[in-house]
Amino acid sequence: MTISPRAAISRLGQRLRQLNESRRSRKEDPPREPVPLDENLEAIQEFEGLLDETIALIDLENRALEAGETARVAMYFKRKEELLGLLSLREGAVAAFIRGEHPDNYAIKEKLRLLSGELKTNANLLSGVASASHTILAEVDRIRKRQSLEGVYDKDGLLRKDLQSRDPRPIKKI
Repeated sequence: MTISPRAAISRLGQRLRQLNESRRSRKEDPPREPVPLDENLEAIQEFEGLLDETIALIDLENRALEAGETARVAMYFKRKEELLGLLSLREGAVAAFIRGEHPDNYAIKEKLRLLSGELKTNANLLSGVASASHTILAEVDRIRKRQSLEGVYDKDGLLRKDLQSRDPRPIKKI
């Protein structure tokens, strides 16, 4: 199914109009009430502790990736997965506090920004490792094909016609 340029622009225009309308309706909403800190103090403190631990772990993993210490990176993987899962589960309990206008939520918002930055760095480093692995794999495949039984190849990977492989059995005359 192809979408004509005119239809694509029309759909884009509709979507932009919807976004503008939703922004206007948010501006007209009454200001949010401050969320009481006492209601979820324990959940907020737990969430903040998880944020601190996750940021520290991601930073350690990033340093290990930069140093090329893949064994350390592998050690951190399981704990990183657990922490990110716990953050995801606990986010619902503190979401109203984070979105609200409370003077004490600035620290959590700043930690979330810091975590986001660390995760972006982590993703870039991991994609670099993946890219290097793919490059190495492609080179190994190229070398394997070059050394196959299909003929003799020179250092540039070109087939050498003057050294065609022969049948290794001795020639017998009857």
